[in-house]
Amino acid sequence: MTCYQSQYLTIEFSPEQKYQLNTWHSPTATLTDEQFKQEVSEQTKAALANQPSAFLTDARAFLFPIHPQLQDWVNNVIFADMRKAGVKKLAILVSSDLIAQLGIEQLVDDDPVKGFVTQYFDDPQTAISWFKG
Repeated sequence: MTCYQSQYLTIEFSPEQKYQLNTWHSPTATLTDEQFKQEVSEQTKAALANQPSAFLTDARAFLFPIHPQLQDWVNNVIFADMRKAGVKKLAILVSSDLIAQLGIEQLVDDDPVKGFVTQYFDDPQTAISWFKG
Protein backbone atom coordinates (compact mmCIF):
# COMPACT_ATOMS: atom_id res chain seq x y z
CA MET A 1 0.00 0.00 0.00
CA THR A 2 1.48 3.36 -1.05
CA CYS A 3 1.36 5.94 1.75
CA TYR A 4 3.24 8.81 0.09
CA GLN A 5 4.95 9.62 -3.18
CA SER A 6 7.01 12.55 -4.42
CA GLN A 7 9.83 13.01 -6.91
CA TYR A 8 12.26 12.26 -4.07
CA LEU A 9 10.64 9.52 -2.03
CA THR A 10 8.06 6.74 -2.18
CA ILE A 11 6.71 5.29 1.07
CA GLU A 12 4.92 1.95 1.09
CA PHE A 13 3.59 -0.17 3.94
CA SER A 14 3.29 -3.97 3.95
CA PRO A 15 0.50 -4.80 6.42
CA GLU A 16 1.16 -8.55 6.10
CA GLN A 17 4.83 -8.28 7.05
CA LYS A 18 4.54 -5.09 9.15
CA TYR A 19 7.36 -3.16 7.51
CA GLN A 20 7.58 0.21 5.81
CA LEU A 21 9.56 0.57 2.59
CA ASN A 22 11.07 4.04 2.04
CA THR A 23 12.53 4.31 -1.47
CA TRP A 24 14.66 7.35 -2.27
CA HIS A 25 14.86 8.50 -5.91
CA SER A 26 17.85 10.00 -7.72
CA PRO A 27 16.66 13.63 -7.76
CA THR A 28 17.72 13.73 -4.09
CA ALA A 29 20.93 15.39 -5.27
CA THR A 30 18.88 18.59 -5.68
CA LEU A 31 17.18 18.50 -2.25
CA THR A 32 17.40 21.47 0.08
CA ASP A 33 17.62 21.00 3.85
CA GLU A 34 13.94 21.95 4.22
CA GLN A 35 12.86 19.53 1.50
CA PHE A 36 14.86 16.76 3.15
CA LYS A 37 13.16 17.49 6.49
CA GLN A 38 9.74 17.42 4.80
CA GLU A 39 10.46 14.10 3.11
CA VAL A 40 11.74 12.32 6.22
CA SER A 41 8.83 13.76 8.20
CA GLU A 42 6.53 11.94 5.77
CA GLN A 43 8.30 8.70 6.72
CA THR A 44 7.48 9.14 10.38
CA LYS A 45 3.95 10.36 9.65
CA ALA A 46 3.31 7.08 7.80
CA ALA A 47 5.02 5.09 10.56
CA LEU A 48 2.90 6.68 13.28
CA ALA A 49 -0.22 5.87 11.26
CA ASN A 50 0.72 2.26 10.40
CA GLN A 51 2.91 1.15 13.34
CA PRO A 52 5.48 -0.92 11.38
CA SER A 53 7.93 -3.03 13.34
CA ALA A 54 10.66 -2.41 10.75
CA PHE A 55 11.84 0.10 8.17
CA LEU A 56 13.45 -0.89 4.90
CA THR A 57 15.12 2.21 3.50
CA ASP A 58 16.24 1.87 -0.09
CA ALA A 59 19.02 4.44 -0.28
CA ARG A 60 20.69 3.08 -3.40
CA ALA A 61 19.72 6.24 -5.32
CA PHE A 62 20.10 8.61 -2.34
CA LEU A 63 22.53 11.39 -3.27
CA PHE A 64 21.89 14.07 -0.63
CA PRO A 65 24.78 14.64 1.82
CA ILE A 66 23.40 14.85 5.37
CA HIS A 67 25.42 17.44 7.28
CA PRO A 68 25.88 17.28 11.08
CA GLN A 69 23.07 19.75 11.92
CA LEU A 70 20.58 17.66 9.92
CA GLN A 71 21.92 14.50 11.56
CA ASP A 72 21.17 16.03 14.96
CA TRP A 73 17.67 17.01 13.85
CA VAL A 74 16.95 13.49 12.55
CA ASN A 75 18.29 11.94 15.77
CA ASN A 76 16.20 14.22 17.98
CA VAL A 77 12.97 14.40 15.98
CA ILE A 78 12.64 11.64 13.40
CA PHE A 79 14.23 8.77 15.32
CA ALA A 80 12.12 9.66 18.39
CA ASP A 81 8.94 9.41 16.30
CA MET A 82 10.12 6.13 14.76
CA ARG A 83 10.60 4.66 18.25
CA LYS A 84 7.18 5.99 19.26
CA ALA A 85 5.68 4.21 16.23
CA GLY A 86 7.23 0.92 17.36
CA VAL A 87 10.02 0.52 14.80
CA LYS A 88 12.54 -2.02 16.13
CA LYS A 89 14.61 -2.90 13.05
CA LEU A 90 16.12 -0.66 10.41
CA ALA A 91 17.44 -2.20 7.19
CA ILE A 92 19.23 0.08 4.75
CA LEU A 93 20.01 -0.71 1.13
CA VAL A 94 23.28 1.12 0.65
CA SER A 95 23.83 4.13 -1.57
CA SER A 96 26.24 3.96 -4.48
CA ASP A 97 27.40 7.48 -3.61
CA LEU A 98 30.18 7.25 -1.00
CA ILE A 99 29.52 10.67 0.59
CA ALA A 100 25.77 10.06 0.87
CA GLN A 101 26.39 6.56 2.26
CA LEU A 102 28.77 7.90 4.90
CA GLY A 103 26.14 10.47 5.90
CA ILE A 104 23.52 7.74 6.31
CA GLU A 105 25.87 5.57 8.36
CA GLN A 106 26.88 8.51 10.59
CA LEU A 107 23.23 9.37 11.06
CA VAL A 108 22.39 5.90 12.33
CA ASP A 109 25.62 5.47 14.32
CA ASP A 110 25.17 8.83 16.07
CA ASP A 111 21.68 7.98 17.38
CA PRO A 112 22.21 8.59 21.11
CA VAL A 113 19.40 6.23 22.12
CA LYS A 114 20.46 3.38 19.80
CA GLY A 115 16.78 2.56 19.46
CA PHE A 116 17.02 0.25 16.45
CA VAL A 117 18.82 -2.88 15.42
CA THR A 118 20.38 -1.79 12.13
CA GLN A 119 21.81 -3.77 9.24
CA TYR A 120 23.06 -2.70 5.81
CA PHE A 121 22.18 -4.73 2.72
CA ASP A 122 22.62 -4.66 -1.04
CA ASP A 123 19.57 -6.83 -1.75
CA PRO A 124 15.97 -6.08 -0.67
CA GLN A 125 14.96 -9.74 -0.30
CA THR A 126 17.81 -10.41 2.11
CA ALA A 127 16.71 -7.42 4.19
CA ILE A 128 13.09 -8.62 4.27
CA SER A 129 14.26 -12.10 5.32
CA TRP A 130 16.23 -10.46 8.12
CA PHE A 131 13.02 -8.82 9.41
CA LYS A 132 11.44 -12.26 9.75
CA GLY A 133 14.44 -13.78 11.52
